[in-house]
Amino acid sequence: MTTNFFNRIKISQVLLTFAVVFLVACTEDVNEELKKKDDSIYKIINNRYEFDHLEDFHNLISTESEDKLKEISDYNLYNSFISFSERNYNRRFIEEDDEDEIIYSLLNENGVIQIQNKLFQLNFDDETVLVYQNEEELELRKPTRIYSFEEEVLSIEFDESYDENDTQRLSYCSSKNSDWIELMSSSQGIVEYRLRYLKLGIYYSVTGKIRKNSRGGAVNMNIETQGFPIFFRNKRSCYGNSVSSSAGGYNQSYKIKPYASTRRLKAYNFRVYVSASDGQLLTSAGAFATISCRPSDSC
Repeated sequence: MTTNFFNRIKISQVLLTFAVVFLVACTEDVNEELKKKDDSIYKIINNRYEFDHLEDFHNLISTESEDKLKEISDYNLYNSFISFSERNYNRRFIEEDDEDEIIYSLLNENGVIQIQNKLFQLNFDDETVLVYQNEEELELRKPTRIYSFEEEVLSIEFDESYDENDTQRLSYCSSKNSDWIELMSSSQGIVEYRLRYLKLGIYYSVTGKIRKNSRGGAVNMNIETQGFPIFFRNKRSCYGNSVSSSAGGYNQSYKIKPYASTRRLKAYNFRVYVSASDGQLLTSAGAFATISCRPSDSC
């Protein structure tokens, strides 16, 4: 009996050791996966994101997805990085329900990001981008140059062929945000939608969103672009009618973002169809929504 007792103890110790080793291995796998980011297209150094190449930054923001946002969120948490959206949540310059924009997760709490050998600080109070050549300038708050959110800052700073006079600069589209528009009153609250063109000097996006203002899953919401003439024209290229996307289901909100880039737009036409149906009240509604800038300049 004593022998059996000690055998059981040994078996328990072996199982416990195996469990601990397995747990440590899993944790190390996760940590190793996050550590790999140090050799990736982005990394956090000196409590800010650093991109070795402008192309890396452009590729990251232009291929945004839910998985990518989750990956960045996990990476921030692993590095104890306080992002701009965390520090400034619900501040007036982050529009309501816009905190999920990828740029707010890449800026540090002071609005700073490094791209190649330059530091960029977004000042949302006066809508300017401050450019610093080195760490000392940043610490002394003495920027080399200051741009407005309306200007295509990264092209000016890094593209040697970039040359525009003041008249040409004024020919670009301005930011355009529609107010939230009510689509229907449901058993789970008001369903509303909005389209927006966001300009932040180093980041530009066009987004459509539908949401309901209370929790619950009884309302089916959809937002889609299929079949509509949609285009986005910037200085270098034009995205034509092939652009199409949709999102929908029973969650709290849905967003589609057909354009995200480091380049501002010279012209665009963005049209969506939003719809919602309430299985409890047996009601439904749909509407077309459009924001455009020089739609005659189509691709």
